[in-house]
Amino acid sequence: MNYFFAILIFLSSVLCKAQFNNDKWVAGSAHSLKGKTFVLSIFISTPEHNWEADEKKKFLDLQTEAENWLILQAKKYNTEISFRDSCYNFQKDLELDVIESGTASGNERVDWVSYVFKKTGKGTPLEFYNWVKKNTDCNNALVIIYANQKGNSYSFPCSNQMDKEKYFTEGCIIYQQYNAGQAMCAAAIAHEMLHLFAGWDLYTTFDQSKDREDRARRIYPDDIMLRVSYSILDLKIDKLSAWRIGLSKEIEDIFEWFRPKDMPKN
Repeated sequence: MNYFFAILIFLSSVLCKAQFNNDKWVAGSAHSLKGKTFVLSIFISTPEHNWEADEKKKFLDLQTEAENWLILQAKKYNTEISFRDSCYNFQKDLELDVIESGTASGNERVDWVSYVFKKTGKGTPLEFYNWVKKNTDCNNALVIIYANQKGNSYSFPCSNQMDKEKYFTEGCIIYQQYNAGQAMCAAAIAHEMLHLFAGWDLYTTFDQSKDREDRARRIYPDDIMLRVSYSILDLKIDKLSAWRIGLSKEIEDIFEWFRPKDMPKN
């Protein structure tokens, strides 16, 4: 059954109420990594660069590998999680005139979910989330957009200061290759998914300092929010990231030192 298409039939008219904690970035459809998460995959391309069926299958397999790894990591924190996957368009790409590449600048577009939903004519992000809550047993929902071109993959979490109708359903865009041409890996997909559950980058970015990365390398050297690997089993969700995404309630004073500059509390 294509659950995304069914939005038009089973759409809930009741607006959801987000459960907020004291962090403004824990405010969207992927509240904490607990229970069951509905994952909607959408493949986008341009007329010049379409996805082949075997390429789509490869990326869905990478997604499954990422999800299975997340399940194993959650068990280490005595938490059971699961995923319910649905692919909107395995048979035919959603073709767009232009797909902007991620550049790791912090200036990339963050309305991909709303934009793609509008292109399909299937409702708004908030309507989709309401459908998931009404018609499935999932307590989280997210969208993974696969783009058939090079770029730095990135996520678009929701804050409680953003328009819920447009941004409440959170997602990420995964490019077929990195900008330098390297192949995508399961760890990169898991990394971006964890951002939607409020995970912080622990490496140097536009929003994260080099001294924080250096300290993370000493304390959390194998955390997936610090580095990715083509062997995802070499990585883990360390205690800082586990606290961020809701797998652990244990808080250490050092955790707040790693808060990215653009992610203040309420």
